[in-house]
Amino acid sequence: MGVFGNNLSIVIINCTVVCTGMIVVGHAFASHPPPSAATPPYALQECTKSLSGSGFRTGRQTAAHRSRSRGIMTAKHPILPAHRPLAIAHRAGNNLKLAHVAIEYGADMLETDVWPRLGQLEIRHLKTIGPLPIYWEKWYIDSIGGRQVQLDELVRALPPETRLFLDLKGPNPCLGHRVVEAIAKIQNDRDIILCGRNWRQLDPIERLPNVHVFYSVGDEKQLDRVWQKLQDQAHPAVSIHYRLLTEETIARLHDLHTTIIAWTVNDPAIARSLFELGVDGFTSDNQEMLAAIAQRRERAFDDEPASSLPDEPKGLDDQ
Repeated sequence: MGVFGNNLSIVIINCTVVCTGMIVVGHAFASHPPPSAATPPYALQECTKSLSGSGFRTGRQTAAHRSRSRGIMTAKHPILPAHRPLAIAHRAGNNLKLAHVAIEYGADMLETDVWPRLGQLEIRHLKTIGPLPIYWEKWYIDSIGGRQVQLDELVRALPPETRLFLDLKGPNPCLGHRVVEAIAKIQNDRDIILCGRNWRQLDPIERLPNVHVFYSVGDEKQLDRVWQKLQDQAHPAVSIHYRLLTEETIARLHDLHTTIIAWTVNDPAIARSLFELGVDGFTSDNQEMLAAIAQRRERAFDDEPASSLPDEPKGLDDQ
């Protein structure tokens, strides 16, 4: 009971901090209305300026370049192996031990969550309470204090050929640029694979050399908006909640030659149904299923019954 009481006190104290912070932010927002759509926020302007000044090619391209890019679209993404289906280990990059296990059984990519915090790039799925070192997940506090693995430490700790599927977290529009710069300092020619539901982080870097963007789609609103993004990509790619993948949606993605990664698929029966319709790979917590995919590929689901798919898209934010 004493432990529970202490934890409860901590929660109440820090809820007060958060609520106070919300009042301050609300006042600042009222004093400074949001910029118009024609004028990007200051942080994004600075981020784009930094990209332009560093010799990188930004997302603002000439019509001729876009036309050339569209002319070379293919159904197979150049950064990914040709075999199908692909095995993506969910959150495996967030823990070095899990990362090595996933590499051992042959995962094609290690999904890895990246948060900016206090000038650092932390590897974690856990959220924080503002600048406080209190890490929480949904309805519980996971830890207080402690040190998180940094992106540069993860990159240096794994074999250079490891494909990290970097999932950008939080609202900072410059996060994508910061991640690209951090990895380039360690391996300048490394291919960088990024996804995220905050597309403002992805758009400015989508056409940079060695950068490969998968637009994450977690609900119907994002599904409605993603089609134009895919049409503008040289190699269209999505990381999409599996409940959004109706037969009609998959067929439309195929029409654009889109590489389709479904998340989070833990049921082999669902994976089989999606694979038979042309989904390229699965982000999963099911290590046994991922290992079977890595070993048997297109025959991984031979012994599994197919599962019915939704008639209507119903995305859930459990990424």
